[in-house]
Formats: sequence, C-alpha cells, structure tokens
Amino acid sequence: LPMGFRPVYDTYVDVVIEHLGGKSFRETAVEELLARLSKVVRPAYWSKVKTELKKDKIIFPEIIRFDDFSMQYNQRNRISYNYGGELETLCAGIAYGADDILNGNSKMIIRFDDNDISVTDWYDLTTTNAEQIRFYKNGRIDVRFKDSAAAESCFKRLHLDEITLREN
Repeated sequence: LPMGFRPVYDTYVDVVIEHLGGKSFRETAVEELLARLSKVVRPAYWSKVKTELKKDKIIFPEIIRFDDFSMQYNQRNRISYNYGGELETLCAGIAYGADDILNGNSKMIIRFDDNDISVTDWYDLTTTNAEQIRFYKNGRIDVRFKDSAAAESCFKRLHLDEITLREN
C-alpha cells in the first residue's frame, strides 16, 4: 500500500459482518459453542442414558475416557488422547451456561491435573454459579451448582433439555 493510503473501513466491516451472517461476534461465538457442545453431549447411538438435571447437579454421562495404559501401569487416571477436547468444550459450555462467559476451559477447574485426575473428590470451579465438578471412571462428569435454579437455568440455556435417546 502506498504511503498515505487510507482504506475504507466500512467495506472491511461489511465483509466481516457478512461473513458472520449478519450476527455479532458474540452471537456467532455462542452459536458455535452450542453446536460443539451438542456434539460432545449427544448420546451415542447405542446409549441408554443422556444428560440429566438432578436438583442442583447436571450429570453428563460418557463424556471422557481414561487412558488404559496410565491406569494399568501408573495407577493414574489420565484423559485418553482423543478426549481432551471434549472436556475443554464441556467446560466452555458450563462457563457460558452458568455465568454467561465465553472463555471457559479446563483451567477453571482448581487444582486440576489432566495427567492425574481424582475420581473420588469434587474439584472446585472458578465460576460463580457452577461451583464444583467431579469425574467418574466410567466417563461420567457431574457438575454441582450453587442451587437448583442455577442448575436448571444452565441446563436450559445449553439446550440440554432437547437431547433425546434413539428409539428402539
């Protein structure tokens, strides 16, 4: 570009807005997050359980898998290589559903070490409305909220009430 050239910023902004489908960055980010989360929490074809709301908890079945080698030889629960992204997406969803923030990830889990995950303890969360998270050996993850109203609000905001199981 020659010295003194001034681009017409309106055209660049128009291109970006058109790319976003006329939506704001936030609206697009929320849409993309909900789409990613939907893939993570969608029950497998053969599954008999789905995400459920129980009082002040949301129970997410079959979200992660633990690495068999680490469990067998190191007696540590380590997330299997292919499932790390699922946890990151779930955390982002919880942060959005609970506190309306879009930058959630596993760093919001206090004292969390993905190479040595406790399946007996609750981990505290940095979010306000979602307070704790717990992992189970079978891949289930429970999230405890400050009260049942906060849990229900998150459940609906993330469209978890729309999940269905396959009919036989």
